[in-house]
Amino acid sequence: MTQSENIADNGGLRAAYKTWCSKVRPKAVVDLLLNDVHSPERYRVNVVLANQPEFFDAFNCPLDSAMKMDRRCRIW
Repeated sequence: MTQSENIADNGGLRAAYKTWCSKVRPKAVVDLLLNDVHSPERYRVNVVLANQPEFFDAFNCPLDSAMKMDRRCRIW
């Protein structure tokens, strides 16, 4: 019953890990921005986390942290 959600959770963690490990050359970033329907990996993870006030609170991010967004977009 929870299989699809478990798979999605694993995918999210994998994306976070790949972002942590990745080094992308500037030209590759430009190519991705022009041709890929997804944001670059670091933004797919960091912006999503920074958009969650619960993340900011749980990890006691300092007020000047890059992980604190001044304007958050609440969808759900």
